[in-house]
Amino acid sequence: MLGKKVFFFCILFALIVSILYTRNVDYAEDLGRHLAIGKIIVQTHTIPKTNLFSYTNPRFPFTNHHWLSEVIFYEIHSIAGDGGLMMLKILLVGFALVFLSYNAVKRSSMAAVTFVMGALAITLWSRSSVRPEIFGYAFFAIVLWILFSKRHSIRALLFLIPINCMWVNVHITFIFGLALEIVLLLFFLYKHLFIKKQNKAYIAVLFIAIASFTINPSFLSGMMYPFRIFSNYGYTIAENQGIRFMMNYTNWLYYKYLFLLLVVGFIVSLYFLFQKKYLESTVVFIFSAVTCWQIRHAPFFALSLLLLMPQAVHSMVKSLRTAFPKVGSVFTTISIVVGSLSIYMLSSNTYSNMYLQNTEQGFGQKENYKNGITFVKNAHLPPTIFNNFDIGGYLIYALYPDYKVFVDNRPEAYPAHFFDTYKSIQVEAKTRKKEFARYNIHTIIFSHTDQTEWARVFMHDIFQDRAWKLVYLDPYVFVMTDTKSSADIREKNENQLYEQRIAQANHRQEAVNYFILFSVLQKKGLSEMAMEKLTKLAPQSCTVQKSYHYQYVLMSTDYYRERAQSIRNSYWYCF
Repeated sequence: MLGKKVFFFCILFALIVSILYTRNVDYAEDLGRHLAIGKIIVQTHTIPKTNLFSYTNPRFPFTNHHWLSEVIFYEIHSIAGDGGLMMLKILLVGFALVFLSYNAVKRSSMAAVTFVMGALAITLWSRSSVRPEIFGYAFFAIVLWILFSKRHSIRALLFLIPINCMWVNVHITFIFGLALEIVLLLFFLYKHLFIKKQNKAYIAVLFIAIASFTINPSFLSGMMYPFRIFSNYGYTIAENQGIRFMMNYTNWLYYKYLFLLLVVGFIVSLYFLFQKKYLESTVVFIFSAVTCWQIRHAPFFALSLLLLMPQAVHSMVKSLRTAFPKVGSVFTTISIVVGSLSIYMLSSNTYSNMYLQNTEQGFGQKENYKNGITFVKNAHLPPTIFNNFDIGGYLIYALYPDYKVFVDNRPEAYPAHFFDTYKSIQVEAKTRKKEFARYNIHTIIFSHTDQTEWARVFMHDIFQDRAWKLVYLDPYVFVMTDTKSSADIREKNENQLYEQRIAQANHRQEAVNYFILFSVLQKKGLSEMAMEKLTKLAPQSCTVQKSYHYQYVLMSTDYYRERAQSIRNSYWYCF
């Protein structure tokens, strides 16, 4: 029995390491901007209340709901660099996983927890980067523990007050703590009024704990901010979309798998309801529902299942064992297989290679835009720039205050109608000429990994417009200017330049980025060359296999149709 527990412990440990030991592209997302704002707060002792990084909307009001996490990130980064931030992530996310797993084992069994952790591993891994949300994971784990294990302890309930004071200032996910505490308050009130008198101190402490969410720079307005953040949200972000939208938008298997997990979540909620475990049922239902609404909340859904689902699984296996004695052994085997498969998929980068994910095993950060922005600094290009949404956060980190951005990846920091102009600039030459003249724009810094419809039109058109000179190109960004003193790097031999860039690609993501860029530019030969490079770097990736499948389908012979069907059968997870 002891040996079995040790074996399951090793699997759980390996699962947690696989989830945490990852290198991400956090600087290309939000991390750079967080560090820049943290620096300003530390140096000025004030929290910016307007969009000071943008020259287009510098006075637009902005509620910073994660200012404290930005200060913490900046201070740690100043002392220990990227390694310090990675250790912070490992400590916070690792705490949430270990703490919830430990408490789940106490309520169920090692096999049940291993099975659930293995099933949820990819969901937890998918948002394991350094972002303010990681503080939310740790606080969420503690609040769940209090809700289900310590709700009758005044000392534990009092501990909610400092947690809430911290949480409301580090990330907007404090709304989940507020939701859990309201659920517990209603639970106590219902029992007090209709079943059995409860200790009124529980109710009083919960009221105080909920009120403590107002301890933030915006007071009650800050506490209510999650309910109005989308009232001015003029730009569509994939992570804010629902599961149905994402399943229709992309055939990436992850969303189908997440949908399956959500169905399981609702089934677990019903199971607890029939078992008259109303708190458990309510919590699982809430986080299944909010993840159906917005996929970005999947980690909180996964954390709630990590604590509660093993209890349901263990109970069902125990019930079945009376009629089928071998069920226990079968379930143990299944748990080992599920856990081991997840460890292999994540730790070997098989999953990353398969779906060309930016996240992969390793320690540290990848600054994909660094070389391009270093070029901009050294070239002293005109400071009024046009940039796209995706790269804005990194430009703030790397170029502010010398350069201000046209836009960055905070939709709530800009008036909603501004994004209509932003899109029009990219798809309409007339609007582009007008707005460029209005703002005196002479520099373009653009992340060509942007796959929005308007970005694709812009890239195709701007590369055709020879008034704009291409002065820099790498696998992630291109830089253009219309200044007379700058030379266009395409002048001598454009195709040779592009071929050299493709030949220099040494990572699968670089090859696929060039493939997308040259496909957008309608340069068939170059896109095929990039695909050949990708085939060498990631032969098993879905992008490669789908490309082969497409080519074979176009060749209308029985032989090639059979090959196309063979690919579809062998790589079913790609289609």
